[in-house]
Amino acid sequence: MGDRWNRGALAAVRGLARAGWRVGVGSQGRTGHAQRSRHCARWHHVPLAEAGEDAFTEAVAAAVDGGGYDVVFAVGDAEVLTLSKCRAKIAAVVPMPDHEVVERCFDKAVAAELAGYAGLSVPRPGTSAGFPVVVKARRHWLGGDVGDRSRFAIQVARDETELSEAVAALEASGVPAIVQEQVSGPLLSVITLTAPGGRVVARQQQVAERVWPSGAGVSVRARSVACDRELHEGVDAFLADLGWWGLCQLQFLVDRDGVPRLIDVNGRFYGSLALAEAAGLPLAAMWGAMAVGEPVSAAPAGRVGVRYQWLAGDLRRALSQHDVPSTLRYAVGATHSLLSWSDPRPALAYLNDLILRRNR
Repeated sequence: MGDRWNRGALAAVRGLARAGWRVGVGSQGRTGHAQRSRHCARWHHVPLAEAGEDAFTEAVAAAVDGGGYDVVFAVGDAEVLTLSKCRAKIAAVVPMPDHEVVERCFDKAVAAELAGYAGLSVPRPGTSAGFPVVVKARRHWLGGDVGDRSRFAIQVARDETELSEAVAALEASGVPAIVQEQVSGPLLSVITLTAPGGRVVARQQQVAERVWPSGAGVSVRARSVACDRELHEGVDAFLADLGWWGLCQLQFLVDRDGVPRLIDVNGRFYGSLALAEAAGLPLAAMWGAMAVGEPVSAAPAGRVGVRYQWLAGDLRRALSQHDVPSTLRYAVGATHSLLSWSDPRPALAYLNDLILRRNR
């Protein structure tokens, strides 16, 4: 359930179907990535959380009743939080810890505090390190009225004036702001799947080779790397303190001294999920099996050196940076968020949408 253009949702649909699940997709429109997959057995209209808690929950409940589903996942912060809060109204398993834990997971201030207790480094708060600084919403959604925004872009402030304007804009929307030093360095992700009780059943680490937009973007190229034992021990301690179980992606920026600094915690399917699946970690299927009480054995480490590309995003970056040839070369042999020879419709439909929009 969630944004129809979510790439993590498409990877999850493919991964669940490969494991034998019948998968339905709920989204705000018939067009989109996951519902165009051949692995999508049925589509249901489910609005985004901005439609209001009641409208979203009623649509999810109707989809679950109509499709006879055993498990329901959400793919956006707002949708995860709303689904967690209203899980008692859904006749399917919502595979997440207690709602209080989910709230803490998506609260950046709480995450930063717990990270420190676990021995993980975070960006320094405020302007103690000087400018520029990063301004972001403390949380994207914890319930709201119909029409309330649930997504706020990260902003970079280069002086006191820009900082005041960025903070005021968030506060005008009723959202507390977090101000941190800007860390410039490679984007690194640690992905962990934890069973109830804290047993780690799968872990993976990846590093972004290109991001877009530059400075505050997502991975458009990434590769799997060997797990850093010390870093993963800190992550395990953090998740244990948090009380989290299920899938979680933690994002770090590696500073000039080589220190990974935690910048985001995603307790949901994430954009580059296809990389873990291609590296031999069927995270979506394992999470689904865990949700229905099936025994889930610890998975071996995923393959190192597997490459991932979000081709459309990488091409946007390449056009602005005059890097198209290398982008096309990187595409060969990489696993892709949309492109799949066995499931071509999402990529073909997206290409058709681009052509139609350009012609208009």
